[in-house]
Amino acid sequence: MSAVLPGLGNPGGSGDYARYRFEDSFGRSGEPTITDHRLDMGVVVSSSPVDSWTVNEHFGHFGLNAPLQISGGPAVPQSLWSEQTGARYSRQMEAGRAWGASASVGSDSDVLFHSIHETTFALTLDAKVPSGDRNAWLFFLNYSNNRYFLSGVPIPGIAYQFQTESGKLRGVVGLPFAAIFWTPAPHWDGRLTVFGPRRINVDGGYRFDGDARLHGGFDWGGQTWLRAQRSNDSDQLQFERMRLYAGVATPLPGRLTLDLTGGRQFDQEFYEDHTFSPSNGKATLPPSWYLSASLALRFGPGPDAPRKN
Repeated sequence: MSAVLPGLGNPGGSGDYARYRFEDSFGRSGEPTITDHRLDMGVVVSSSPVDSWTVNEHFGHFGLNAPLQISGGPAVPQSLWSEQTGARYSRQMEAGRAWGASASVGSDSDVLFHSIHETTFALTLDAKVPSGDRNAWLFFLNYSNNRYFLSGVPIPGIAYQFQTESGKLRGVVGLPFAAIFWTPAPHWDGRLTVFGPRRINVDGGYRFDGDARLHGGFDWGGQTWLRAQRSNDSDQLQFERMRLYAGVATPLPGRLTLDLTGGRQFDQEFYEDHTFSPSNGKATLPPSWYLSASLALRFGPGPDAPRKN
């Protein structure tokens, strides 16, 4: 979702951040299981009360420990890679209005940058118009040639950003996404995020006085790649899965945050097609348990400190 509306999905919050996440799943003997490594970084290169420049980098590896065949289709590569480099410019205007632009280039494939057909491009233009003291209308136009739905089609959108007077409920609601954050009582919080028809996360938690947070929820997610040497350059290799999870996130010395989660993942499937509703066969994985460890670092002078060159 952050690819459509920058800032919603920043794993380190505003400002400079780096995050590494490792996931490993455990299945029955002889059945394929998944490991997933992801590294994300973002740096505010220049900022002032009027405008800012941010650059970001993503690198990931998704691995299967055994062969897996799509019924009537290709074998699923046992190593799938992801790399994106991007930048964002945002500008504040009079009366609380703002606009921004984000762009990225990279590759999601079993062979990175194998050809132009395995190279990914994304561009987002967005604008903010205040509505009252606390709310705003958001407008955007997003293009991506590796979106899991309507890939290669520019998507216009509109959303409403709101916050109640008490501050307990805030969020962004629009098409094709929503993000709602709720703090019903001290220490308790919850969130719901949706992007398109099959990306949903529901998370709720309790935060202790020391800022450690117990949390759990449901996630319907996946990843998309452009496999090298596929017969149709419009086809995407898609992975879908659902999860029930629980975990704990805790701050560490040195502006570090550690998040340990685990749970059950199910309805795991691969398919290759040019739509998000496959007309060809699938390859399925049985339900499995998984563990995830994420280490995030906040660094730099912070989002509010001027860094004008």
